Amino acid sequence: MRALEAQKARDLAGAEVLYRDALKVVPNHADALHMLGVIRMERGDDAEAARLIMTALDETNWQIGSMQHNLGLALSRMLTAQSLAHSRRQQPSPRRTPSNPVSGHAGATVSVVLPVYNHERYVGDAIRSVLAQDIPPLELIVIDDGSTDQSASAARQAMEGATIRCHFLARENRGAAATLNQAVQLARGDFIQPLNSDDLLGPGRLSAMLRCVAETGAELAFSAVDCIDAAGSRIDEFDDPRVFALRCSQSNIADSETVGLSFIAANPAVSTGNLFFSRALFDRVGGFQDLRYHHDWDFVLRALWHTEPEYIGKVLYRYRFHERNTISELGPAKREEVDTMMGSFLQEALSRAPTHALAPCVANWGSTIIETIFSNGLARLIPRTTMTDFYQRIVAAQPTHLGAGITVVTG
Repeated sequence: MRALEAQKARDLAGAEVLYRDALKVVPNHADALHMLGVIRMERGDDAEAARLIMTALDETNWQIGSMQHNLGLALSRMLTAQSLAHSRRQQPSPRRTPSNPVSGHAGATVSVVLPVYNHERYVGDAIRSVLAQDIPPLELIVIDDGSTDQSASAARQAMEGATIRCHFLARENRGAAATLNQAVQLARGDFIQPLNSDDLLGPGRLSAMLRCVAETGAELAFSAVDCIDAAGSRIDEFDDPRVFALRCSQSNIADSETVGLSFIAANPAVSTGNLFFSRALFDRVGGFQDLRYHHDWDFVLRALWHTEPEYIGKVLYRYRFHERNTISELGPAKREEVDTMMGSFLQEALSRAPTHALAPCVANWGSTIIETIFSNGLARLIPRTTMTDFYQRIVAAQPTHLGAGITVVTG
């Protein structure tokens, strides 16, 4: 109590003595370790501050938000001070700078791939949204993934009379990711447009996507999304908290340094069917992983090491909410899948060498990516050994410390 009172009175030297005395009696006292770390940071010793706060977090199983905030602050200051990597916050955002056209994407062809599973009510409309595009795709590939309803018949009926090449395959159930991968392997187009069998492509989507990749040279793009109900009516974001959350994830793109970095906090693409990517990128990334809930988000995170995505702010995809959506499923499995996926990505973000100028790693983004990780409460997903190695690399670079004038969390 005396130490905290001294700290609040700005007697930092006196408070430090009291905290150190307390730690002689109880060496693993988490609050004392944390507050001593805060004082060391305010006095300019960011390296010791980070070490003390990491120890405090270990004692509390990395669950205390204020400790995570202050550790992120100490690490960010160390990175900024030593110029191990720099924040690009003062530079024009590269994603907002028009890219030079890449002639290799001019005249590109598109394959639409559509996995189907027990969506007899919706699959016909999904297929018709493809056939109604102003620029027709090279082909439509439909794979029925062992549906137990009449999805296969509904799909065949919707494709009757189509003027584009349609390929239909029905087989036993293997899951969404395996079905997507198989469909892409069959595709002949330069670019792939997946489509969920319960969703819709918006009018003019394929032409807008082709124009985007031709103008920017991008290999991955996605658009704004409208959410619709089972009857196809638009759902207002203020009427459904799930829709509101998805809308916020797309709105937050504007506040991110790049489109790619916005995928650290959430999945602004919303759905697999909102992705548009080159077949060459698919091959480099290695396809979709066998995840129940987030194979689309995982695909983009792995793609970020190869390319920077483009975002089109116009609504070109319609994502349907109904009783069988996996987005509506609750339980620990969904959260555990995100934690595993994101934990693996963050380990790479801290240690991987840059693969291109905007790749989401500390070596490119320095304090910016550290702030993103810690402000979103993601530090708990990084293994202690990875965090320790990262800290030691920063210390080894012998930073010069910044002065006071920072905002720490003492509660």
